[in-house]
Amino acid sequence: MAAPHPLPTNLKVLRGTAQPCRLNAKEPRPDTNVSMPSGLSKDEQQYWQQVAGHLQEAGVLTVMDVQALKLYCRIYAKWQESNEKLDEYGPVIKTKTGHPALSPYFKISQKYLDQLLAILREFGMTPSSRTRIHTNSDKPDDDYEAWQKKRRMAREGV
Repeated sequence: MAAPHPLPTNLKVLRGTAQPCRLNAKEPRPDTNVSMPSGLSKDEQQYWQQVAGHLQEAGVLTVMDVQALKLYCRIYAKWQESNEKLDEYGPVIKTKTGHPALSPYFKISQKYLDQLLAILREFGMTPSSRTRIHTNSDKPDDDYEAWQKKRRMAREGV
């Protein structure tokens, strides 16, 4: 089995696994000011707008990641198309001989889904990949965390 791909330093820092001896001091630090690339269909533009803002806010999206996100949007649109065809024709079709067979749209949909999941993991957009990321934000995620923080500060006398 192949070794996992190395993580960029910013993801190592967010995950809390950055070790100074294993960091690349000369790693490129691309610009995070990203705009939507040209050549996207209307659906792909819609998916871009849904995802890009969240990734930029998390500090994950840079100019070097534009093509990967563009690819995600393309694959997502194709996956949606294959699912529409799957809904139209069903997961099982009849062959010329009358025997049931798995729809080619099912196989296509599964292939696109595998590709989508791989890209989602790269950006930390699945629940399991996101659990490995730790932010340095002081902003609590919800009321319970705000209450916990207030309680800790009161205990410590701050």
